[in-house]
Amino acid sequence: MLRRMLPNLSLIALIVRCFIQLGAQLFAIVVIVRTVIAAPPRSFAIFAVRPLSQAT
Repeated sequence: MLRRMLPNLSLIALIVRCFIQLGAQLFAIVVIVRTVIAAPPRSFAIFAVRPLSQAT
């Protein structure tokens, strides 16, 4: 009986670990997106579209 339960416990542990990793990745992406939206790096300024009146 114990031998039958071990693979099931291992599978459950593996699935739980995958969901924890997925949650951590999603949290990291959300934090990075919020930070970039709130205060974008100055290097992104080169992508800004300037009106034609300000173009040199």
